Amino acid sequence: MYEVSTYALPPDDPNHFMQHFCCIIWLQFRSLLRKSNTMVIHIAEIYLSETKPRKNQKLNQHEHDQTMEKQMKSQQDHFECRMN
Repeated sequence: MYEVSTYALPPDDPNHFMQHFCCIIWLQFRSLLRKSNTMVIHIAEIYLSETKPRKNQKLNQHEHDQTMEKQMKSQQDHFECRMN
């Protein structure tokens, strides 16, 4: 009823079996490498996505500081004008 694959069974020739075994190991290793590369890329994307807002926050903080300095200066000028 079911056909048994002879490829899945270990062949009689030990040399052929070793090649088959090495091929399986290589394919597993390649698969693992791909997964690890994907994981490294994913971690890098997460890192970059988290550092970009921090850079923007630093820029925004710089802009905020400049705005505060301008406000302080304008208030100081206004105060000096009132004193005169």
